[in-house]
Amino acid sequence: MAKDLRERVSVVAVLADDQERKSLRGIFAHSNWDLRFAPTIEAAERLLLRSPAGILIASEELPQQDTWRDALHRTQQIMSRPLLIVASRLADERLWAEVLNIGAYDVLATPFDPREVYRVVSFAWQTWKRTKHLCGVREGEFITAAAAV
Repeated sequence: MAKDLRERVSVVAVLADDQERKSLRGIFAHSNWDLRFAPTIEAAERLLLRSPAGILIASEELPQQDTWRDALHRTQQIMSRPLLIVASRLADERLWAEVLNIGAYDVLATPFDPREVYRVVSFAWQTWKRTKHLCGVREGEFITAAAAV
């Protein structure tokens, strides 16, 4: 029997900066969480369709002129879409308000503080699990909204 995906914290990250990727990898190395990187939002979307994750961490500005708004838009088409956490050096009140108002989950300041990463990712994961449990989504049901039609 396949293991329920909701039992392990699973995160996909699209980060513009090599140092941010290295830092996040180091933080995750001290946990049993699953972290995968994608070079672009498009690649992250393909990865999420093949192997779902509850959380997507994306830099405020991304390669190929993508933004966190593009990440939010593209993942909204995934039926079991991940919660989006925006990573930014300018994690100010304006960005935080915009992120929440548009529908992302939270903001993480960079450089990453391990305690804050653990706190935000843990809460996001619990929220994602509760949402999926309430919706009755199981492992084999991770499909796109377009495929459900």
